[in-house]
Amino acid sequence: MDFFKKNAANMITLVRIPCAVGIVFSKPFTPLFYFFLILGGLSDAIDGMVARRISGDSPLGALLDSISDLCFFGATVFSVIIKEYNSIGISAKLIFIILCIVRLICYLIQLIKFKQLAPLHTIFNKLASISIFVMLFFIPFIGITMATSIVSIIGIIGGIEEIIIHLLSKKARTNTLSLYVVLKERKSK
Repeated sequence: MDFFKKNAANMITLVRIPCAVGIVFSKPFTPLFYFFLILGGLSDAIDGMVARRISGDSPLGALLDSISDLCFFGATVFSVIIKEYNSIGISAKLIFIILCIVRLICYLIQLIKFKQLAPLHTIFNKLASISIFVMLFFIPFIGITMATSIVSIIGIIGGIEEIIIHLLSKKARTNTLSLYVVLKERKSK
């Protein structure tokens, strides 16, 4: 019992990886697709609460959360974009390409500067994750081009904020809320 209590948050976090596989192999916007989407979304919503309440935050938990998020949201976006590619307007495709470039720059800065992946859990990055989740339910109403554009723009803003934070930071810091907090900390020194 102690093992399960100690690792409850990590087990909840890891649910997102099989959900990512399920999303990749299901047709977008079908009941099976939404089942995996909701299950993975619930995992993302409650793992942090469980970690803080039961087993405590840990570096391993933060790493598993980042990996699970990357798998889950990456699989979701990849699955929808690839499978629905012909339905997406050219402007949304260009915005999505910019998002991919910004994210690639984030990862390169992390690897070059910190010698590790250190994705930030900023408010904007959380908002980007939530927007992916929410927009998938609105695509039937607003269209895939609009949804892709909205999600990509939010992701670009979060990515640019993350790039600036990494450039200003001397060490990797995954639990930073925002650029505002970093600037405020720098000003108080």
